[in-house]
Formats: sequence, structure tokens, C-alpha cells
Amino acid sequence: MDSDDALRIVSALKSMELIDISAVKNTGRGAVTFIKFLESFWDYDKSEYIQERLAHGYRFSRRYAKECQKRLNTEVRSHFGDKKLNCITTDDLKNLSKQLAASVLSKTNFNMI
Repeated sequence: MDSDDALRIVSALKSMELIDISAVKNTGRGAVTFIKFLESFWDYDKSEYIQERLAHGYRFSRRYAKECQKRLNTEVRSHFGDKKLNCITTDDLKNLSKQLAASVLSKTNFNMI
């Protein structure tokens, strides 16, 4: 059995409503964990996003990037664990939002996360 067979099995089980999960091939850029992706996303010196923002004249401080990394470690890491980037769903993000909204975070911190 190969990965295509496994995807077909998951798709069949899902269509019969026997399972409620999604499956994708674990290859390419999406094979990295969501947390690893976010760590590099908020790395001031390595982030394509930050470098693009700076190249277009936007202000983006090292301090802000550091704060985002801190929030990632304190608030987000435990929610996603080792889940791969290509397996993150909209529902996962909504659940994180609900979890954060129910916590004792200030509105400012909630919105920044």
C-alpha cells in the first residue's frame, strides 16, 4: 500500500461518514510542523513575510517579531503540538480562537495572537 492508497481509504471512510478527519500527502513545504512554520514565519532575519513587508516600506520591528515568537511559545504551541502545516484546518484555527477567547488574556493580547 502506498500513500495514494491510504488517501483513497480515508476519502472512502469519510464519504461513508465513518470518520471525521482530513488527510493529505505529507510532502513538500506542508510536511513541516505548524509550529516550525510559525517559528520561521516570525524569525525577523529569515522570514519571507517580514522581508517582503520591509522591502515594501512597511515598518516591522525586531521587538514585534520577538513578541510574536513569545506568544507562539506560550499560547499556540500546546494547542497544535506536532501537527503538520498541511493538516491544519480552518476548524483548528477557530478552536484556537475559542480557547484563547475563554482564557484570561486581555483583548489586546488576544487580537495580537
